[in-house]
Amino acid sequence: MNFLHNKNIVKIKKAYARFKAPYRQKLEEEYYEYFSYLFTRAFEVGGVSYLFALLRVSGMQSAGWDSFIESDEALKDYSKILRKTKKNSKKVDKLSFRLALLMYSHATEMSAPYEIISNLINCIANKPYLIRPFCEFEKNRREPLHPKSKIEHIKNKARAIGENKLPNILFGFFNEDIRNAFYHSDYTITENEFRITREDEIPKSIKLEEVSDKLTRCFAFYSAFFTAYKNARATFNKMPRNYFKWPDFEVFELVKNKKTGLVGFKIHHSTGTVSSFNRLDDGSVDAMNLIFSPNGQIGLQIGNLDERKDKWLVDGEEFFEYGTRYNGSNKWQPIVFKGDPDIVSKKVRALDTSEDIQGILFYVECTGYKAIEFVIKSDKKLFRGKNYSTPKFGNLEKILIEEFKSTDSTTYIYDGTVYLKDASIGNIKNNLDRIKKIENKFKKKNQDINIMLKYSIYGGAGVQKNDNGTISISFSMSNPRNTMVVSDLSILPSSDWTIKEEWI
Repeated sequence: MNFLHNKNIVKIKKAYARFKAPYRQKLEEEYYEYFSYLFTRAFEVGGVSYLFALLRVSGMQSAGWDSFIESDEALKDYSKILRKTKKNSKKVDKLSFRLALLMYSHATEMSAPYEIISNLINCIANKPYLIRPFCEFEKNRREPLHPKSKIEHIKNKARAIGENKLPNILFGFFNEDIRNAFYHSDYTITENEFRITREDEIPKSIKLEEVSDKLTRCFAFYSAFFTAYKNARATFNKMPRNYFKWPDFEVFELVKNKKTGLVGFKIHHSTGTVSSFNRLDDGSVDAMNLIFSPNGQIGLQIGNLDERKDKWLVDGEEFFEYGTRYNGSNKWQPIVFKGDPDIVSKKVRALDTSEDIQGILFYVECTGYKAIEFVIKSDKKLFRGKNYSTPKFGNLEKILIEEFKSTDSTTYIYDGTVYLKDASIGNIKNNLDRIKKIENKFKKKNQDINIMLKYSIYGGAGVQKNDNGTISISFSMSNPRNTMVVSDLSILPSSDWTIKEEWI
């Protein structure tokens, strides 16, 4: 029977109908929504490992050696040919299925999507990024895992973090029988079936509608995944910050371009050296001062340890952040400082005799943030709404005050910030005067108000007079006023640094 006979064409068309827009579009939207969520979840907890996963950090390579780019372009080219074939022909024949199966076989062999997904799961599970996340399961580098094994490992890892939908999506399109039969030319296509003809196996047939469904789910998956991946990198163009300080006096810098978004990073060490990575749009990779361990983890070459300094440096200049601050909203935690706080304390004492100014300078030196953080406790609500700010005055920035909570009808707590364009003593004095004026303004309204700077180099042990005339001194390692500086927060008994009323 002639395959192109009209009666048989109708049957092929019914099987092929799933390639049409409504069904595939619905799948793409579903998959895109899920992968957008997965990238977001990895971003929220993954830290630098998430950036490594997006950049697919690896060793150096010149342009034209990135198979991920080639595969992306190939799938687009195949799609164009497939659409053109459908558009120019009134018949849907074997050619369309063969082209679709060629795309399917090509797509399911791609390593990068499986590796990216595996590393996203690592991020969510608080595990490090791995250059070759499946290497532990490979016998040797010359025998990489085939797609089914990779999907099986992803399934196990995904279920361990509660992501049961991910393996359902992957196994929803992957069929090893279809892939192997087409890949090895052990198949035929009839008017109703895709038949597997391997001599060493029992003959098997799969309905064309089932094959069509697998193909459509596959194309929807890769379209959604590529889009979500590219959007995840492009999102970094919307981030206001490019620099992030690390406790060990290192500054992490995002490298971006307008077209792609995130394309690389630099890590500025206090020794003056820089570790960097760039993945350019032409597929070339430039990496410097990175160490790749046999298990696929990434280390940093920081230079001569004797040249390390207890300060953050970028391009040889001391680095301070402006427009942001050390604590998150309504937080007050001890300062994490890896250097010697006594040296900093001695330095700021020599600059000015005011305890308030000394405390602010100490905060700036130890955190690298140019800001004044303070808290307010009042017996009455200070202003309408949740936020208050003063207008700009000359070169002075706004004073920002955020209502944190009212513990009852007579106690209100506020979190305040002033960002310092410069941390000179004169500028700090001017802003302390402005904070004092705000305090006096509210006091004139018969309010019992107490404003306190968060950090003082003299600590803040609680002193209480007893009825018998003695004095009790209380000290708590869960109070940031008592334990102002630590090398690691994990050594403290508390992990809750939300502002407490008793601290003010």
